[in-house]
Amino acid sequence: MSLRTGTPEEAGMSRDRMRVAANLAARMVERNVTPALVVFAARRGIVVLHEAYGRLTPEPDAPPVAKDTIFPLASITKPITATAVMIWWKTACWGSIDRSTNHPGVSWRWQELRHGPPSPDAHLGTQR
Repeated sequence: MSLRTGTPEEAGMSRDRMRVAANLAARMVERNVTPALVVFAARRGIVVLHEAYGRLTPEPDAPPVAKDTIFPLASITKPITATAVMIWWKTACWGSIDRSTNHPGVSWRWQELRHGPPSPDAHLGTQR
């Protein structure tokens, strides 16, 4: 699919929402939430927003960011990967345990994590 520039309406998007997104990006740079960013939005092969904000480095005389600036992502890949693994682990593994914590196959360790440590008389079949 090839991309072309067009209006939000051509792509079935809201012009007002694209304006809000662009203004939010500009404010994030102005308020030093991030030093620079590039915003890109497209739908159905139509580019409706493509803007660059900020400077390449924190120095005031640094060149501005261009729309085709390549940002280093090495420092951000670990938190993204860790979050993805945690989401996968929750949905793939814990999701089935959440529904059956009283199943005999569930270990005491999981019961401790879920309900606290067992009471001293847990071997008698009673719980706190």
